[in-house]
Amino acid sequence: MYLRFQTKSPDPQSGRPTGILVAAHQLRDSNRVSIDDEAWLRDYLSYFNMHLRIPACLKDLEHRRAISWFKEGSKMIDRVWILKVFLEEKDIFIDVITTREPGIVVYEDGHQIVAKPKRKKANKTA
Repeated sequence: MYLRFQTKSPDPQSGRPTGILVAAHQLRDSNRVSIDDEAWLRDYLSYFNMHLRIPACLKDLEHRRAISWFKEGSKMIDRVWILKVFLEEKDIFIDVITTREPGIVVYEDGHQIVAKPKRKKANKTA
């Protein structure tokens, strides 16, 4: 099982909802939080920056539709739930999506996968 934590705002590159870590970085860099909250967020995100690889494939135009999913058993999940609560206290609401079939996997490590969602087939009319 894979989990995706995402906002309702679309990411300009993938066209899919923005992921929680991108949303957290955007909040950290905005002037919408107090100095204390910014410091907490900077410190909290440093853990992810140190322990979660940013897959190079996300910069490849061929994979611009690809999105990241956490693996259900990853030790990162507990920290992501805490981040979700923090963001929602700042009015950034996070949906949690689960799937067993995320699409075409273009990257995988111990914590995450990056997958291109399967394209929806258009209905043909005669």
